[in-house]
Amino acid sequence: MDWKRAGLYAGIFALGGAAYAAASSGLGRWAAVSVVRKGIKLKECVAYSVGSAKEGFEDIVAEAKAGEGAACCCIPEENE
Repeated sequence: MDWKRAGLYAGIFALGGAAYAAASSGLGRWAAVSVVRKGIKLKECVAYSVGSAKEGFEDIVAEAKAGEGAACCCIPEENE
């Protein structure tokens, strides 16, 4: 019998039991709800920041496309 593997399974079983006991208690449940609430708030903040940055980049690209002829010095302008 592989004692390392048996010890690993026993440790995982004990950790799972401790996690279940902590989640069943009032304080453990409160802590879990608090962590999830903060995670949701962080997700919303990141989504807002990404959306703001995306809008800013879209404005920059639109402005660059509008003034495209004056921005390039390597290609000679055609005068017809």
